[in-house]
Amino acid sequence: MITDAGVAAGQLFPLYVQYGDESGKELLVPVISGDNKIYADLAPASALSE
Repeated sequence: MITDAGVAAGQLFPLYVQYGDESGKELLVPVISGDNKIYADLAPASALSE
């Protein structure tokens, strides 16, 4: 879990992935909030207890 990434729910978080010697790729991943009932079951349990 990434905390305090400076990105609010609803925005895109830049995530860079790379494997071994292969060139990497940046992905823009949507940030969701566990406060929204639609996404609540996708949040880590530790995030829901905070």
